[in-house]
Amino acid sequence: MITVRIPTPLRPMTGGKGEVEGTGNSIGELIDQLNVTHPGLKDRICDEQGEIRRFINIYLNEEDIRFLTGKDTPVKDGDEVSIVPAIAGGSMTKLRFHIRFPEEKVPEPIIYQIGHEYQVVTSIRRADVRETTGWMDVEFSGETEEIERAITGLRNKGVLVDPIELNVVE
Repeated sequence: MITVRIPTPLRPMTGGKGEVEGTGNSIGELIDQLNVTHPGLKDRICDEQGEIRRFINIYLNEEDIRFLTGKDTPVKDGDEVSIVPAIAGGSMTKLRFHIRFPEEKVPEPIIYQIGHEYQVVTSIRRADVRETTGWMDVEFSGETEEIERAITGLRNKGVLVDPIELNVVE
């Protein structure tokens, strides 16, 4: 078995556990297997193309997998894997996301709703919204867990969300 350390923002998916065990021959297989036992975990770690999100760091036995072979990095029984959100400084974070609205969602005040439903401050950095299409680059400021909740809220409203970059402030 491979021991996987789970950060606080992802623990709701593991029943509150800070460590879980998994199997696989690579980091990618391990993530897939963990998603079977802890549904939704892969969506928080990987983007829609199955690539590890830019603001997630994964360490195999304390070595960053980006300097190995990424999600193809081999793993074996006894290994320790740590999933670490890329956060520094205090508890306040700013994260930027590219969001795309399906045609039927363009008229809805979704950004306004998210700012009122979650403890995040929303700042539109760039946007192109027309009658039938729309996209925005939005910066969310707040506690990391609350930003994660807001992103899940956006996705639940039918909006496509991709991380752009990590901006850590304060």
